[in-house]
Amino acid sequence: MFTSRHSALVVLGIGVLVLSGCTRVDHSAEPRHSAAPSASASPSTTSTKPTLSHLVVSPNGLGDLVPGQPVPADSPATAVMTWDATKCVDAAAGITPGSPGAGAWLAAYPDAANFDGASWPPFDITPTQARTDPTMDIQIWSPELKTAQHIGVGSSLIQLQSAYGTSLTVDSADNSDVYTLRGMRGQLMFEFLKGPDNVGEPEGVVAWMQIIPLSVAPFHIANSDGAGPCSE
Repeated sequence: MFTSRHSALVVLGIGVLVLSGCTRVDHSAEPRHSAAPSASASPSTTSTKPTLSHLVVSPNGLGDLVPGQPVPADSPATAVMTWDATKCVDAAAGITPGSPGAGAWLAAYPDAANFDGASWPPFDITPTQARTDPTMDIQIWSPELKTAQHIGVGSSLIQLQSAYGTSLTVDSADNSDVYTLRGMRGQLMFEFLKGPDNVGEPEGVVAWMQIIPLSVAPFHIANSDGAGPCSE
């Protein structure tokens, strides 16, 4: 279970971050094990915001969001994220308007019901202190967001292994297994929940994905204490 995406994400809650990522990204570094179409490596020239189904997930980023780089300064018509300067204001935590950590980047798409029935955004980035901070962690929640091999939230382990085979590495813990796909600019993690503490949660399928820089060691979201755009 997961208590909240923005509070302690204990087991049976939403888990997240032990740790403690523009032009369209070249996804050619993503291993190919099927004939699924690859994403375009050329810069986007559209004048409208891409739909979620057109935001390709890869180890190198999500659409124009790249791990280790700031959110691009796109026009409001095409931006996939918007800056909310007061999203994380919390008087009890001493976070006041204008102070570091008061603002947050938010997905410029509607929230939707996830597996727990709660309304989640399709994706988040790790908490930032300022608008121009680099994107260190892109958290993927929506099953509409998929890789070029059509793997996403809800995909089975068999589907994941069929798509990427020996390109995956795995790290096992009591509450989840994390399979990692390495690219040229970052790493894509697929987390599978397991164990008696996850009764009622989606076992046997990808619960969520995360994109992190190459410099960060893969980690487990389940049973950790930070998720969403605010570091509560």
